Amino acid sequence: MNPMLHCQPVSKLFASTASGPVILIPCNTDTTPNSSPQTGYGERSPIIYSCVRTLQGVIESRHYYSLPSISVCDLASELGPHAARYLIMHGYTRSAIDTIIQVCANVASAEDFALELSPHGLALAEGVYLWQLIHI
Repeated sequence: MNPMLHCQPVSKLFASTASGPVILIPCNTDTTPNSSPQTGYGERSPIIYSCVRTLQGVIESRHYYSLPSISVCDLASELGPHAARYLIMHGYTRSAIDTIIQVCANVASAEDFALELSPHGLALAEGVYLWQLIHI
């Protein structure tokens, strides 16, 4: 079975300990020849509350609770409520949002939008999806 397509039932991915709930990560992705598949679970992973993301991807994982800045929220709101929420919840930086706003103002289609953002590092599929959120 391809481990990338296999989904564990949610109940098997969580456990409870005296110190609280723990997320269990499956470790059965070893595909080297002559190796036996691992069937156990890996080590505990610290909870990631949020990420900081540029158009190239995640640059920081935050293991503590933090609120987005008011300036980022105000800036993102220029793209409409759906796109703003998406960008804020995914931790996009002010610089990334500025770039998205500039590109959005200068293109007329989802394809052009995605193609203009792709050299900055944004995946084409995400660019098309973001265009759709902006234009709901």
